[in-house]
Amino acid sequence: MFSIAPRLTTLALLAGTIAGGLLAPSIQAEDYPLGVILSLTGPGSVDSKEDLAGVQLAVDEINAAGGLLGQHPIKLTVKDDQGKPDIAAQLAKSLLAETKPRAVIGVFSSSCALAVKPIFTEAKVLMIAGHSNSEDITKLNPSPYVYSVVPNTYMLAKALANVLAKTTKEKGYKSYATIASDYAFGRNLQGNVVANLKLLAPDLELKEQRWPKIGESEWASHLAALAASKPDFIFNGLSADDLKRFNAFATQVKFTDRFPCPGAAIPVNALMDQKEGLPIGTLAETRAAFFGHLDVPLMKHLIELSRSKREGRYPSDWVIMHYDAVLALKQGVEKAKSLDADAVKDALKGAEIDTTRGKLAFRAIDNQLACPVYLGVVGNDPAYPFPIYKELQVVPASETMRPVAEVEAARQPK
Repeated sequence: MFSIAPRLTTLALLAGTIAGGLLAPSIQAEDYPLGVILSLTGPGSVDSKEDLAGVQLAVDEINAAGGLLGQHPIKLTVKDDQGKPDIAAQLAKSLLAETKPRAVIGVFSSSCALAVKPIFTEAKVLMIAGHSNSEDITKLNPSPYVYSVVPNTYMLAKALANVLAKTTKEKGYKSYATIASDYAFGRNLQGNVVANLKLLAPDLELKEQRWPKIGESEWASHLAALAASKPDFIFNGLSADDLKRFNAFATQVKFTDRFPCPGAAIPVNALMDQKEGLPIGTLAETRAAFFGHLDVPLMKHLIELSRSKREGRYPSDWVIMHYDAVLALKQGVEKAKSLDADAVKDALKGAEIDTTRGKLAFRAIDNQLACPVYLGVVGNDPAYPFPIYKELQVVPASETMRPVAEVEAARQPK
């Protein structure tokens, strides 16, 4: 007698479960192509490798559980833009042609982010910024496909200006100067600090502004011009390798002994890796500090995960924000119950998500995550084998985000 059991078994495995005597169709499992563009060589290489580590930690966890929606493994394609906007744009186009990603996480440089933004928007590919943070990425030419999980330059500047204005009043400062890298991040951060100080400390005079190029190696002329202006303090808007080189030279010539240089962006990986050359006792800012959220379960988990997978290493800002970027994508997919980029971007619009920094919401007008800014004085702590931020201030987004009315005004035709 002919048996149909083997045939039914085969069909059930291929198509799904049998319900009510009928074979129900199943959703075919497929890989989820995710692109990553970072500056893995060039001036941003140190931080970009931390960025990639954060992405990889999250992706490995998700894939170990079966992938997105439990059945769609994430397939990563990583590109190196060398910190150059023209190369970033080329890579964005090649990524679209080669792997057709549904989403892209990156990039390191704000200039590169602004270069790839219109390319991914036109292709209707979701882009989540986890490092680049010029506020123009989300403020101007708004794209429904572009989200940010990092505090932008306005948010950093507002937090810094509030502290600098308070210090100005306490110490009776009359003048200041600035130094910031000559690209989108540095220009945006410095401009917003200056604008906010005009409002908060209107009598404070700006004496000098220096704009070293990215990768600057000749610091003597910059320091000489700053010293000649005789400021009471110098706002330091440098970051990454530029800040490291500035610190080394400024320490060598005892420049910081004569002029306070508050405001530098000193991320946690710099605290861990450059502990001998850090400006101890100086006010600094960072974008995500693990020691500011030790009570958040997801942060506790990430600390344990990072230390177990990365030879005892604590998660840096960049690991935190890129881990959160992948988590945001996962939660968007789950809310949409779909891999489709249009459905996911709609699901994330104005959504509150779980992050290592607590429950945070994307602001609907600009898709900017309402995340904190971290300020403190660089100092040693017996709990860690590297300096951290003492007198830590976790400044909430409610105190730093640009008002909605100003965002709307900035988008009006000139």
